[in-house]
Amino acid sequence: MSTYLISYNIENNGSLYFKKHKNLRILIKELFPSCCHPLDSSWMIDSPLSANEIRDSLSDGLETKDRLLIVEVGQVAWKGIINGSGEWLRKQADTSNASLHNYNMSFG
Repeated sequence: MSTYLISYNIENNGSLYFKKHKNLRILIKELFPSCCHPLDSSWMIDSPLSANEIRDSLSDGLETKDRLLIVEVGQVAWKGIINGSGEWLRKQADTSNASLHNYNMSFG
């Protein structure tokens, strides 16, 4: 199991912009129940999948001008993140099977 950062930019095309954001948020929560949403267009997930497999599983709802980045996480530091994400990150670091275990972490 690895921890990944998912970051995306959705092309602003009127009313579809908010619908695509909502649909991507729902899909991430369904596919990756161990997740947090620390910034507006960023998620952190735990998954046994590779970065390529995660990208492919999220790409169906995206269009050509939309952007998606998947990064396997090693070290983590944060300040001012939202939605209780700091607690999720601390929990991952405290779990013996979590990929963040024994990594340097810094938080504000």
